[in-house]
Amino acid sequence: MNRTAWIRRLGLTLVALGAVGCAHRPAATPPTTPTTALPGWVLTHEDDDFPYVSFTVGAPERGQPLPMYLALHYMSASMPTTLGQFASLPGPARVIVPRGQWPYKDGFAWWVIDPKEPAPDRTEAQRMSSLTDRLMRFTQRLTERHPTQGRPFVMGLSQGGDLSLLLALRYPMLFQAALPIAARLPSSLSSKARCDASTAIPIEFFHGEADTTAFYSETKATAEALEAAGCFVRFHTYPGVAHDYTETQQADVAARLRDLRTAPRG
Repeated sequence: MNRTAWIRRLGLTLVALGAVGCAHRPAATPPTTPTTALPGWVLTHEDDDFPYVSFTVGAPERGQPLPMYLALHYMSASMPTTLGQFASLPGPARVIVPRGQWPYKDGFAWWVIDPKEPAPDRTEAQRMSSLTDRLMRFTQRLTERHPTQGRPFVMGLSQGGDLSLLLALRYPMLFQAALPIAARLPSSLSSKARCDASTAIPIEFFHGEADTTAFYSETKATAEALEAAGCFVRFHTYPGVAHDYTETQQADVAARLRDLRTAPRG
């Protein structure tokens, strides 16, 4: 089945299951059959923290340990869009797409901040920090649950990119590399970031120059500061691209993953 047909088939499944939905605390053991939480997402696994979808790319052999891609969605993401964005990643590999906890618009968000709060930047930093700790434990469970080759790669778009960057900075021993897309860090987090050369992992930024949501100039300055602080940083720039994940960016992410997969493992 080709990619288009696969996503279309998933969409039909979503329509059939869309009316079934409830917010609940996930079970610790993944069920053997798909479940649903809220309309718009088919959840093939449950977890103590994040329900998630797991699928493979590249036609791997059954039971074979696989490289893992932890792919974190953007704010208001729906499952068909998210799977479409990550279905072309290079294989063979296992793709893990956890779902954020906040229903938002037509999908889900990792966190929601009221801009009228007295200190939105500080509140955002606190929520990101808490989520990063939970995602660290989630990733440890994933590698125990799914046969995994090497350390996972973490990537994400917008809010998911923010979290992928913070995971790379706080828990580098857990990952092989990080690929944040259209990402930013609150100043209270970026100003404290440091890397130890003995544990630092490659961090590959992908950012549009016309991004006025996660301002290009701020993220570029963050990347430069991280490089000065000992991090292994590469910054991919896209003139005229706003807060987006274009086909060109998707192709570049896939190409960098192919290169990173063949790089010596630390």
